[in-house]
Amino acid sequence: NWSNVFHIKPFILNIILGIRLIKKKESKEDLINDKEILGQKIQYLENTIDEIQRNSLEVFNEHLAAMFYKLKLTANERISFYKYQDEQFHIVGRYSINPDLNQRNRKYYPSNEGLISKAWQDGVFHLNTGVPEFVNGNKQNYYTFIRGLSDIPIDTLRTMNMKSRSFYLRAFTDSRNIKRNSVIVIESLNSEELVFEAINPVVTEEEQKLVSFIERLSWEMPSLKIANEKGF
Repeated sequence: NWSNVFHIKPFILNIILGIRLIKKKESKEDLINDKEILGQKIQYLENTIDEIQRNSLEVFNEHLAAMFYKLKLTANERISFYKYQDEQFHIVGRYSINPDLNQRNRKYYPSNEGLISKAWQDGVFHLNTGVPEFVNGNKQNYYTFIRGLSDIPIDTLRTMNMKSRSFYLRAFTDSRNIKRNSVIVIESLNSEELVFEAINPVVTEEEQKLVSFIERLSWEMPSLKIANEKGF
């Protein structure tokens, strides 16, 4: 009976279409579930890397603290360490017994700015006398003197929480002695505080350890571009 055939055919087509829709829906749900699981795994890995990085940087800061006391520094001094990457200096560690001097106003520093740029170019920068005291009525003299040493925007200089009068900066090369990769900065609020002959031997003795640590740490550190995007 042809009439029955014509009635059965749409019925069968509807069943086939229904099965396909169910399979498509199941496939879509599987994809959503897979995406959620993958997202959870990625988040777990990111959290794990962040934790490893934090622990590593804490260990590095402890090493800077040991150097701080080895150099017999006081609450008027601090040590900072910068890694060079993507044409910027990224602060990896900083230590002072004075909590105010531990603050970080900026995460990244241009490679062509300030005393860190002089040390990067010359290898070593040391200044222990002649820097004006940063006090009311004499602040502009301080700014003029520091800007005379190296190009640095006045607005940047004003925001620095430490107005130092003694400096020791040294650029380190990688373990293969091919290119510079980091800079250590030791500074004091007082004049005539950082004697080169007292500081340089200690820094030289610790250089290999610091460079080795930075090179091992490199794989854990995101690129500065990614770090900026993620808000590090």
